[in-house]
Amino acid sequence: MTFNANSAAMHIEAREEATRRLWQHAETWKGRAMTPTARAIESRLLGEIAEHDGKVRRLVENGAEAERMNEFLTLTDAPVKRDLDSVRVGRMTVAELRSAEWVTDTSDGLIETVLNAGGYGSRLLPLISTQPFGKLRGRVAVPPLLTAHLLGRNDPDTAVENPVTAGLFEAVKLSAFATADRDEITDLPIIETATENGLAAAVGARADHFLLNGGTTTDGEFQGLLSGAVDTSVSAVDTAALFDAVARVQDAGADASAIVARPSEIAAILSSVPGDKLDRLPALLSIPDLNDGSVVMPVGKVLVADLRSIFAVIRKKPEFHASTEAPEVHERDQILMGMRARIGSPIVARVGRVQTLTKSA
Repeated sequence: MTFNANSAAMHIEAREEATRRLWQHAETWKGRAMTPTARAIESRLLGEIAEHDGKVRRLVENGAEAERMNEFLTLTDAPVKRDLDSVRVGRMTVAELRSAEWVTDTSDGLIETVLNAGGYGSRLLPLISTQPFGKLRGRVAVPPLLTAHLLGRNDPDTAVENPVTAGLFEAVKLSAFATADRDEITDLPIIETATENGLAAAVGARADHFLLNGGTTTDGEFQGLLSGAVDTSVSAVDTAALFDAVARVQDAGADASAIVARPSEIAAILSSVPGDKLDRLPALLSIPDLNDGSVVMPVGKVLVADLRSIFAVIRKKPEFHASTEAPEVHERDQILMGMRARIGSPIVARVGRVQTLTKSA
């Protein structure tokens, strides 16, 4: 995988913000003994700093490993003779993958980074609020929408019941497969890298399709962002329409962080919105169709949203598959390789923070 600079920048910014808040907290209690609550706040901030620092380190390590692999492949022209069990699918060997039909990845890579696939996979996962889980189902805890009270010095506190919940969500499976001749993949390690990148890009792109469009499985129907957004019909996706959508997101208590559309719609926005106003709009995020032509963002549809207000459960690690006995490959002396991820339906923190503009016919 390539180094994901955007994800690293986000975690560095979050780490610096937590550090700033820690210093402020320390200054507040300078020269005084901290209360248990103050110590808990200090511990939480230290935990946030460590968490984001660890994620930055893993991103850098992932990028460094990719660079080392690229250098190795550049310098190696002759075939490398290996047995099939030493071939890697993702970061696991075929020998490790023989233990079960699907085996969970054992590496430390962030799932959002893996499925971003250097920008060729999911564009949304690194930008929304993902909540990882380790088994078959995950929980989403959305920050409650509360209103603080204004009280005088001697006024009694007012307590209103506002429960915070962590809903349990089913996750769908997103999988992709590729095949390779046994002789080629054992002799040419470069096929491993190409396969890993292709599988990750396919699963990541399908994740964006699912987040936006939902889907139907034997477990039921899953709603996507496009069907759950506040939709506005417009004659054209012009400057006024875009700024109105941004304002509606702000009315819902957030700042729009992205304008999401298919490449042709993004191109139309770039050509029609004046440059001085374009700089004041949120980032433009182009999402193409899937490789089989499945539409991800429809023609004439633009999504304007605070992506941080979108929550989704996602399994912490991808799963990998390898087989030489599958009917598709057994008689051809090939190997079947697969990658799978699990993700739940997106949940929006507040209605209105995801807006869509639909061009009228």
